[in-house]
Amino acid sequence: MNRKSSPRTSYFPPTTSSQAELVARFRQQMADHARGERLKTLRTDRRLNQEDAAHEIGVSTKTLRTWEKGGPIKWANAKAAARFYEVDAESLVEREPGASIDALTEEAEADRLSRIEAKLDRLLDWADAQATEAELDRGDADTPVPGEATGS
Repeated sequence: MNRKSSPRTSYFPPTTSSQAELVARFRQQMADHARGERLKTLRTDRRLNQEDAAHEIGVSTKTLRTWEKGGPIKWANAKAAARFYEVDAESLVEREPGASIDALTEEAEADRLSRIEAKLDRLLDWADAQATEAELDRGDADTPVPGEATGS
């Protein structure tokens, strides 16, 4: 069963499971980073250093530093941090990268978005390179790209 591919499917090759896993891992990292930024913003808005905030929450400075860098946070610790920062514990552990964006200042939000955009650009460049490499491996380099003029 040889189906003719549409321009859309030939331009956007089907993703492999490894590409899907890469994208899922990337989204996870972005969500972890956003959570760390929220925690850091909550701390800096109160004009606290990491040592003082960690002491008030009841964790080590190393643990707080790990959270702010996007590391994992246990539910019990999230509840303690939420009580201290007077926020909902769910907002500290949720996986949505855009959640609780209200806590960020406009400048921090713009910086965060530009970093996300740069990471996405690198990811798309990598995916394009992988698709081109796959085409060359299959010998499909002669396949016209939609919108390009052919020599005939």
